[in-house]
Amino acid sequence: MKKTIWTLLAVLIISMGARAQSSGIGGINLSLWPGIATQGVDTVSGKTLLNLGVNSKMNQLTGIGLNVLGSTTVSGVNGLQLSGLFNVVGEDMRGWQAAGITNVVGGDLTGVSVSGLVNVIGGQTSGLLMTGGVNVLGDGAEGIIASGLLNIVGGEAKGIQLAGIGNIDGDPVYGMQLAGLFNVSAGETVGLQASGLLNVAAEQMTGVQVGLLNVAASAMNGFQIGLFNFHADRLRGLQIGLINANPSTRVQLLVSGGTSTLFNVGLRFKSRTFYTILSAGTKYRELHPFNTAFTYRAGLAIPVAKALEISGDLGYQHIETFRKHEAVNRLYNLQARLNLEYQCTEKVALFLTGGYERGYTYRHGHLLHDGLFGEISTALTIGSFKVTK
Repeated sequence: MKKTIWTLLAVLIISMGARAQSSGIGGINLSLWPGIATQGVDTVSGKTLLNLGVNSKMNQLTGIGLNVLGSTTVSGVNGLQLSGLFNVVGEDMRGWQAAGITNVVGGDLTGVSVSGLVNVIGGQTSGLLMTGGVNVLGDGAEGIIASGLLNIVGGEAKGIQLAGIGNIDGDPVYGMQLAGLFNVSAGETVGLQASGLLNVAAEQMTGVQVGLLNVAASAMNGFQIGLFNFHADRLRGLQIGLINANPSTRVQLLVSGGTSTLFNVGLRFKSRTFYTILSAGTKYRELHPFNTAFTYRAGLAIPVAKALEISGDLGYQHIETFRKHEAVNRLYNLQARLNLEYQCTEKVALFLTGGYERGYTYRHGHLLHDGLFGEISTALTIGSFKVTK
């Protein structure tokens, strides 16, 4: 019985399609499947104004298309296209389209495209592109691109890109990139790159990079703010981070000892003028002998002779006693240093330090110690960030 009903319905739809084609009317397309519809794909005498179906294929849609599974349009779409799984447009899309899995547009998109997994646009995009997975654009984009996973733009991008993991642009970017994991721009980037982990500008970066890792593979004009900042060419701006590096930055093994902390070993990242230091040491002043001190320092060096320079830095030191039940088990120390450094050889330097520090307990903020201290240190250059082309 059901088979008979579906057969009669199919015959009715085919006969209605034949009459619509013979009369030159292309206004309404009722479709079960491509070929089983009131309007044939080769209908060119009119445009589809209303499409209702399960899986439809038509020449051109100018109006509204609603399908349970999907919609395929050989040429362009002007209007609204909604499908449960997919929308495919052979040429330009102007308007709104939404699908549960994917939207594919062979030409330009002007409007809004929303899908659950993938958006693929072969031409220019102007508007809003949103998906839970991947946005792929073969040409430029102007507007907002939002993705739960990845945005890829093969040409110029203007506007805002948002991604749960990454943005990739093959050409200049003008505007803003935001990603939960990384941004990559192979061309010139002008604007803001902000990421939870990594920002990369393969050519010149003009603006602000904010992330755990910031890399400008060429010149950097603006600010880099993160744990690690690197620029491969000139810098016109400021780097703010735990480690700031460029091709002139030397990586040095630092060993020191003094009246504040008995023994320290760490790494110094030193460019021509600025440097940062990460180090660990032991036996802070009169505390229990098994304490450990972790220090971060940032400073400025000024040459005064061929092999002699003066430097100064500020430091934050965390001291851990690993004895939780004692009254003083953790404290922090604020330090200011003035250094006199002599470059013995190309790779070895010696320097004397005089400084002032104030140590406080974390628990109640009590001042535990303040006063002057002295150190003697040696630095051995073990590498650099020089880029080999």
